[in-house]
Amino acid sequence: MKRKFLSTILALAMVFSLLPTAAFAASTTECSGTCTHVAAITANDTTTHYDTLADAINEAAEGQTVTLLQDIAVSDVIEINKNLTLDLNGKTVTNNVTGDRIFHVTSAVTFEINGTAEGSAMVIPDSNTESLGFVKISAAATVTLNGGSYTGNTDGGAFIKVFAPDENSDAPDATITLNGVTATTNTRVLYTDTADKHVLNVIGGD
Repeated sequence: MKRKFLSTILALAMVFSLLPTAAFAASTTECSGTCTHVAAITANDTTTHYDTLADAINEAAEGQTVTLLQDIAVSDVIEINKNLTLDLNGKTVTNNVTGDRIFHVTSAVTFEINGTAEGSAMVIPDSNTESLGFVKISAAATVTLNGGSYTGNTDGGAFIKVFAPDENSDAPDATITLNGVTATTNTRVLYTDTADKHVLNVIGGD
């Protein structure tokens, strides 16, 4: 009886000893050889990899940088509600979101898309005829596009739009900076519901 009890205790000890490894594997993934993850966050000398851009942005802490590791296609809206930098890292984001924009900035935060690395781009493909653009701002946020190429046609939209919450309200006081950005589209790069309430900085670019 004692021997059976001891065997049970040892078996349980082995199981519990494996739990921390399993937990870490779910949240922190190591890339060896060819990395197939699409985004990463590095903090305190630890790099966490993610299978989707949305997962990385949702898990990012305040003020962190999410770095793209692969060219990706995005089909669903991603909310930005914290101070955050997205480093395109020379990669391309293909916008497959229909009837909307990829990023919704919903809080008074600072959001930067860093496209300074060569090859950094965001693209609306010809097949997405219902795209409205890339960034929707519905709060008094500071949004910066720092370098990068932004191309594609919208369905009467704009790459960046500042929205009023309703027809009886003004759009929030937002600050938008386009620094060294190359933009090509059939409609508008920026549109706002109340043009006199915002700060727009355009530095270089095409």
